[in-house]
Amino acid sequence: MSYFNSFLVVDDDIDVIELMTSLLAEKNTKLLTARSGKEALEVLKKDPSIDLVITDIRMPDMDGIALLKEIKKNTPNIEVIIMTAYTSLSYAISAVNLGAERYIQKPFQLNEMQLAIKQVEDKLKLRKENQSLIEKLEHAKQELENKNEKLNQLDKLKDEFISTVSHELRTPLTIMKEFVSILLDKISGGLTEAQEEHLHAVQNNIERLALLINDLLDITKIESGKLNLAKTETDLGSLIKDVVSSFETPARKKEITLTFDSPSFPPVIIDPGRIVQVITNLIGNAIKFTPEKGSIGISAEKNNDYIEISVADTGIGINSGDFEKIFNKFEQINRLAGSGAKGTGLGLAISKRLVELHGGSIRVESPVTPDGKGSRFTFSLPLITNIPEL
Repeated sequence: MSYFNSFLVVDDDIDVIELMTSLLAEKNTKLLTARSGKEALEVLKKDPSIDLVITDIRMPDMDGIALLKEIKKNTPNIEVIIMTAYTSLSYAISAVNLGAERYIQKPFQLNEMQLAIKQVEDKLKLRKENQSLIEKLEHAKQELENKNEKLNQLDKLKDEFISTVSHELRTPLTIMKEFVSILLDKISGGLTEAQEEHLHAVQNNIERLALLINDLLDITKIESGKLNLAKTETDLGSLIKDVVSSFETPARKKEITLTFDSPSFPPVIIDPGRIVQVITNLIGNAIKFTPEKGSIGISAEKNNDYIEISVADTGIGINSGDFEKIFNKFEQINRLAGSGAKGTGLGLAISKRLVELHGGSIRVESPVTPDGKGSRFTFSLPLITNIPEL
C-alpha cells in the first residue's frame, strides 16, 4: 500500500527524469514531471494531490531553491527532496533550513534515493494516521458533547420536575396536617385510644414527607445555584446551644447522654437558619444511629482562621470505604447492625453543600472510641467576616 497520492519530478535533464520515472513506477502512483521551477508551479496549481516533489537545484527560469521557497510558502505539507550536482555544503544547509526533507548529491545511488523516498512515505503514513486519529477524537468529542448536552437538559428537566412536584405537594400536605391536628386536639369530637394512635402515625409520616419535600427543594436550589444565603452576624455558641437543647427529649427517650462543650467565640457572619439545618441534621443522625444508653458530644473550637464544630457519637461507626459516598445524594449507609435506620439520603449531601457555600468543609472520622466504635462529623466555618457570596 502506497501512502503517496502523486509525485512531481522537476529536472531539465531528460535522462534524470527517465531514471526517476523508472524508479518510481513500482510505487503505482501517478507521476508528473516538469522541466523548470516555473513549469513545476503550474503543475502544482493544476494538481493539488501532489504530496512529494523531487527537484534539481540548477534549472532555467527558476532554480530548485526558489521553487522550494514557493512550495513551502503556499503548500507547506508537500514534502520536497532536493537533488544537485553542486558540491558546496551551503546549498544543502540552505535547502534543509527552508524545509527540504532530504538533500541528495548528483549523481546519486538508486538505493540512496529509494531510502529518501521511503522516509518521506513513512512520514506521510504517520501524518495520515495522526489525522485519522484526530478525526476520530474530534468525532468522539462531538458525540460526548452532544450526550453531555442531552444529560444537562435531562438534569434540568429533572430539577424542574422535582421543584414543581415538591411545591405542588406542599399545599395538600399542609391541609392534611391541619386536619390531623384538629382531630388530635379533639376539636371535632372525642377519639378512641386506637384512633389517636393512628392519627399520631399519620402526623409523623406527614412531617417526614414534609421534610423530604424540603430536602428535595433545597438540593434542587443548591445545584441550580439559586440558593441565596441570608448572612448575618451570629453568636455561634448560643445558636449551637439552642439546637442541642431541642434534642434533649429524643435523647432522653433513648437514655443517650447529650453534652455540649464550647468556649466563647467572636460573632461570625453566617446564615443562621442554614447552619441550624446542618447541626440539626448531624445531631439527628447521631441520635438515630446511636444505641440506647450511648452518648453524643457536641463541641466547637477555634482552629486557625476557622471554627470547627464536631458531633461525635458512640454508635457502631462507619466503614472507611463509605466516607466519600456518604455525602452523595440519595446515598444511604447502614450504620447499625441489621437493616439499620435510614433517611432520605439527602441530609448529609445538603449539609456538605451548605457548609461549602459558607466557605467551609465537612469530614467524617470513624471509629473514635477506644473500643473501635463511634463516628465524628466535623465541619468548619471561617471566622472572617468578608466571606464572598457564591
